[in-house]
Amino acid sequence: MKRSQYEAAAEVRLGRVDTAVSRLEKSEFERSGDASVWKTIGYAKQLDWAKSLENARRAVPVLTNYSPALVTDFFLAAARAALGVNDLNAAKDYLSSLRVDGMDRAALAEFDTLLGYLSDASGKKADAVAAFERAIESTVRPAVAEAKHGLMHIYHRDGDLSAEEIIPELEQMVTVWRGDQTELENRQLLAKLYVQNGQFRSAFDSMKSAVMGAPGAATTRDIQDEMNGVFVSLYLDGIADTMAPDEALSLFYDFRELTPVGRQGDEIVRRLADRLISVDLLDQATALLAHQVDHRLKGAARAQIASDLAIIYLMNEEADKALALLRRTRLAGLPRQLEHQRLIVEARALARTGKTDMAVDLLSGF
Repeated sequence: MKRSQYEAAAEVRLGRVDTAVSRLEKSEFERSGDASVWKTIGYAKQLDWAKSLENARRAVPVLTNYSPALVTDFFLAAARAALGVNDLNAAKDYLSSLRVDGMDRAALAEFDTLLGYLSDASGKKADAVAAFERAIESTVRPAVAEAKHGLMHIYHRDGDLSAEEIIPELEQMVTVWRGDQTELENRQLLAKLYVQNGQFRSAFDSMKSAVMGAPGAATTRDIQDEMNGVFVSLYLDGIADTMAPDEALSLFYDFRELTPVGRQGDEIVRRLADRLISVDLLDQATALLAHQVDHRLKGAARAQIASDLAIIYLMNEEADKALALLRRTRLAGLPRQLEHQRLIVEARALARTGKTDMAVDLLSGF
């Protein structure tokens, strides 16, 4: 190997995977089997399964030049990559290439974990459970965390345990094991179970923890997408209507970054405001709509919400505020129906302030 390959190999061993892979991606190493050994391991640590597997095929012929321990690391990485792209035949071949009797405890625990995944994907549930349990018994902490997740996934998917039974296990797991893909996958499953159990705040908190810990990870983006869908369903499909109004409002404010842009987001706010008005929480409805007008909306959408907010001001005997708001959000070229609605609200506000003649003149011109 060239010196830069030795340096990259050392960096992989030291956990500086991004630096190592960057070195090895240079064109001079494109066809190097030796570089592919380390790229297989490096890409697997980056969760880039396709590139890891591509390099694994190129690296196999040169493995006789390496120590048994390194060959073990290679085949474990290659098997993990194959599982990542659901190539079960390749995963089976790579795991079968390993000499189990020569492995250290950590490698054997990882082998059992990967065997658990392979067995489960192959429809062999009993074998999967047995393999995961062996990994857990190893007491090798990374393998224990990952194997426990594998078991919880199976038990949830097949209905062997209820959400109420699995949630405490996952809560303990994300407390004691942090900082890697296993934690993210635990948080993802935990968020799903919280939603299933009606614990929406806990589900969104699980998402926030993932975002804070690994903002750029693909699994974090998946969790965000899933929770975005839950948030929209919560407020548009009537689920939030079963909550106390102040609870629904608090949940919205604490996680309003999940509010979608466009019509869906506007509809969520309007429905929530209507709910608050229906229980006479006018101040809360005012604050909700005012934030939309001042910070979120533009154009016709802003003019529409401003009209809704002006109506609340009138309900709250604040006609002057209604007039000021309507004038501040006046816009040419609005749809005729919206323009008519705003004129009616403005006329009512003028009448409330004793300017009846102006109110009549305003409506007569439409």
